Amino acid sequence: SGNPEITDIPSKAKLSGYKMFFLKKSKSLRAVSSPDGKRRAAAVFLHAEAGSGKMRQIRVESDSIEMSAGEKNNEFVFDGNVNVASDDFSASCKKITVLAKNSENEKPEVDVIQCRGRIHLKNPDGDAYAAAMDIFPKEEKTRLNGSVKLVNAEDGTTLEADTLTILKKQNSGEATAKKRGFVSLAISERAAAGSAQLGGAGGGKSGLGKTLVKSRLIKFSRAGDTTKFAFEKDVSITSKDIRATCGNMFVYSVSKKNNSSKLAKIEAFDKVRITQNEYSASAEAAAIYPKDADGKASHKFVELWTPEREPKKRPRIMLPPLKNMGFETPSAARKVRPKMTVVESDRQWLTSAGENQKYLFEGDVKITATDTEGSCDKIEVTIPPAQKNKRREISDIVLKGRVNIAQAEKKITCGKAHIYVADEAAVLTENPVIFNAEDGTRAAGSKIVYNKGSKLVSIQEEPQAEESDDGDSVKSKRPTI
Repeated sequence: SGNPEITDIPSKAKLSGYKMFFLKKSKSLRAVSSPDGKRRAAAVFLHAEAGSGKMRQIRVESDSIEMSAGEKNNEFVFDGNVNVASDDFSASCKKITVLAKNSENEKPEVDVIQCRGRIHLKNPDGDAYAAAMDIFPKEEKTRLNGSVKLVNAEDGTTLEADTLTILKKQNSGEATAKKRGFVSLAISERAAAGSAQLGGAGGGKSGLGKTLVKSRLIKFSRAGDTTKFAFEKDVSITSKDIRATCGNMFVYSVSKKNNSSKLAKIEAFDKVRITQNEYSASAEAAAIYPKDADGKASHKFVELWTPEREPKKRPRIMLPPLKNMGFETPSAARKVRPKMTVVESDRQWLTSAGENQKYLFEGDVKITATDTEGSCDKIEVTIPPAQKNKRREISDIVLKGRVNIAQAEKKITCGKAHIYVADEAAVLTENPVIFNAEDGTRAAGSKIVYNKGSKLVSIQEEPQAEESDDGDSVKSKRPTI
């Protein structure tokens, strides 16, 4: 009694407490805390790191400690209001068992620290909660089990899983779910501010808003200031106004100077499906590039492309229906049910252009809309901000390179077609030719302008030779019908 302190010579552990009891028969020692809790039973362990030999110190406090000697290890059992403190982590729980090497001739070493009941671990990765936790100092590995939750207040993320393994030496980890269950990563609205979405521009200051990502397995690793999350199998993303699913997904975040982090890029592969408001897209490969909340410059939000290994699986996107592409047809006079505008190409991406959204498509582009089908090399689609209480609509479309358009009885070829959807007008340039099967006419010129509103068609000759988008000179043609 009298606040004793004892050093266990084989393990180099130092024990202290209010009182200690030696039990010779069971080869054990018991230390207890004072009734008022001012003097707690405690043990300080030394652990020599492999390779460097650097000594680490781990201090454990509890209501009581019981130490028993074994052939290879000494066992320390800490019971009641347990607290652990080390250089790089701290923890609390109900009960802890520590196995320390029992050899006077070797460096002190802790084999395992087993924590049970209401685990709360604090380390540089955040606060972790679980029902059980095992710490392996030699391997620098921590494994948590049972309703695991990892909360990083600085990053604004919360990871939930059945098991979580953290490998400090490799700067990596892995989270797994129960059978038929999911691992989830919740990203706060603050962390996701400005992140991309299918309709990113003009979507509000908070971007994706609060985002929840689920999958069967999550692996994470850190290199420098970049952290990579790999989501595997049955991945789904849900947020305020976006839903997405895929087979595999990678999320990259970059640490900032104020100890917070910012989403840098999201990559998705294998049957990617994205839905945002009334728009949807599908692809085998996609990337999302977040934008700073206060960023004003033009920015690429989403990119979809065709993977080299599967050239036939091209991305396609469904955009709002078109009223009419400007070409007067008998079908335009009758009521035709609008169809979503579907565009398929080798590569697609969404950018912001001021307050507008601009979708760009390249590589053997195919477009299908209300009463219309077309193909070309490139397409630009512009969608301005929605009017009050109305959905966003396409304002204009530009088709470039080997343009072919079929609308009802009309077939059109040219090098460039600019469709002003809101004005129901169209401007065709670079050797435009229109064949009308309705009356068997064929029209050609340097420039053809359709205006559905005024029901006028103008076939013009440009005074000077034009230059196509690929730099080739286009000779001026006289209007011909």
